[in-house]
Parts: sequence; C-alpha cells; structure tokens
Amino acid sequence: MLRVSSRSAVVRSLLSGIRRQSTKDATVEDWTINPLELGEENVSHMYCVPSGDVKTVFPTSLPSQFSTQTTSIGEMCWILRRQSYQMMQELKSFDATQPHNFRYLLYGADGSGKTICLHQVLHYCVKAGWLVVFVPGVFSWTHSDRELRPSTRVPGTFDQPDTATAWLKAFRTLNSHFTSQVLCSV
Repeated sequence: MLRVSSRSAVVRSLLSGIRRQSTKDATVEDWTINPLELGEENVSHMYCVPSGDVKTVFPTSLPSQFSTQTTSIGEMCWILRRQSYQMMQELKSFDATQPHNFRYLLYGADGSGKTICLHQVLHYCVKAGWLVVFVPGVFSWTHSDRELRPSTRVPGTFDQPDTATAWLKAFRTLNSHFTSQVLCSV
C-alpha cells in the first residue's frame, strides 16, 4: 500500500509527467497524449490532453467544475471511458462513400460522465482531422436573457448576434486546421 502524507502529494505523484510509477505489482506505463493512438488496453486508464489542445479544442465548453480542477492542477488528464473508445472505433471505421444512418445516444444520471465522454470523442475527431460542428448548451440559446434583435433578413424572426458571434469564434478556433483549406466569401 502506498502511503502519502498529503492529498496534494498524491496529485503531484499522479500528474508529475508523462510517465508514472505504480505500486510494486504493476509496471511503469506510458500515458498517451494522442487519442488516435488509444487502444482497448487504454480503456479505464488515464490519458493527458496537451495544453495546446485544451486551448483550441475546449476553450469554453468544459463543465465548470472540471475546468476549475484542470486549472488548479495545470494539466488535463482524464480516464478513457469505454463508451468513448467504442464511439471512436465506430468513427474510425466510418466510410463517407457508403450511405449511413447512425446516431449515438449518451444517457445516464447527472454526473455519470456523459459530457466528458462527449469531449473525449470531440478531441478524437479534431485530432483525426474532421470538421467539427460542436454546439454546447443549445438550451441556453432559447432559454436565456441574452439580447434578441429582430432579423433584418427574415421577417418575423429574431437574431442573437452575441451568441452567434461567440459560437462562430469557437467554431473557428476548433477548426483552425481547416482555415487555409476552406474558401469563404461574403
């Protein structure tokens, strides 16, 4: 049994770098930092997200409690969930030339890990080079006290310019690897 004098020492020993040393019965194990390299053997093991990916992939969408923990520790590491791994394998075998009609449903009680599972798959998709359209918090778009303006383009509807601007900035940041490839004009 490993004895440590304080909780912060436990956190430091677990998150001290890319390699960790386990107890006497286990071996030294590498922490994976690339979701494309994750395999079945990595399920229920920790993997770290590089700080550059944290800023580009998850600028504002992480749950506030998890974001606070990540900021406090200074590193984002999480345990790979089996559901995330299964979704990653399905997406890896996706063939865009074939007709497809598949959907994924993440269900469970509050706090069971649905959001983190979604973020793990999101990280995989960005690293795999997919164009990602991520829409967090749709409920807040329709049930908040944000500014509404009558639409100038479609009569009888309203625009949310602040919400749209924030989402477009997040979309541009998330898909920055496509910036040079996509031709846009106004």
